[in-house]
Amino acid sequence: MNRQDFEIEDHVLIKYHGHDKNVIIPDDVTVIGQLAFAANHTLRSVVIPKSVVNIEMYAFAWCPVLTCVKFPEGSVSIGDCAFRACEMLRTLILPEEVVQIGWKAFDSCNCLEFVGIPEGEIKVQSSDGVMTDNKIKLICMKNYTMKIKYDVKYPILFQLYECNADPEHLPEYLRKNFRTVFCWMIEKEDLKNIHKILETERFVSERNIDKFIQYAISHRKIQAQLLLTDYKYQHFDFRETGENLKL
Repeated sequence: MNRQDFEIEDHVLIKYHGHDKNVIIPDDVTVIGQLAFAANHTLRSVVIPKSVVNIEMYAFAWCPVLTCVKFPEGSVSIGDCAFRACEMLRTLILPEEVVQIGWKAFDSCNCLEFVGIPEGEIKVQSSDGVMTDNKIKLICMKNYTMKIKYDVKYPILFQLYECNADPEHLPEYLRKNFRTVFCWMIEKEDLKNIHKILETERFVSERNIDKFIQYAISHRKIQAQLLLTDYKYQHFDFRETGENLKL
């Protein structure tokens, strides 16, 4: 790989002029500039060095055959539309110290299954353009039916819902798939997220509360059962659970 292929000024990668399929960015680069790799039709993989702290807007946008991006451990900020329309990008594991994910950073990445993010304080720019601080583990794309393991996918969908990420599509998806999502949480006795869901007062209703309590009983999830029963007592006309459930 030729160093001259990289146009670098004051540690900012202005433009990559090469045609290599696999690119290793020099380790003295701290910023990958706007449009630095944009519309590169040969780039298949890129290794980003630990020195990089900022990936600016549209830096890797419209790279149609980019399939692999390797991030180092370290702090990094990802700008607006940074990986937009990277159609072959499938999986992206971001470093633990990622601090910001810009608006539509992975928009139109149609093959992307998930973006993995270790838990921490991350600024996420939601689709309404508002910056909010949220503790999240995963950023999902609009295609919420992606092949993501349940133990990662479902709790995060509710966290995204809480921070108003994708307000147009996410609530509808959750309503349609709520029983599957919530039953999984009951099985795992994910009390923290069960409590968050109950606090929304949008998904667990008088019509389905008994079914969820029964599900908890049948799977011997006592703590979840108590939490749901208490919620029923506080929000609905309470009747002895045994009248409606097969104990």
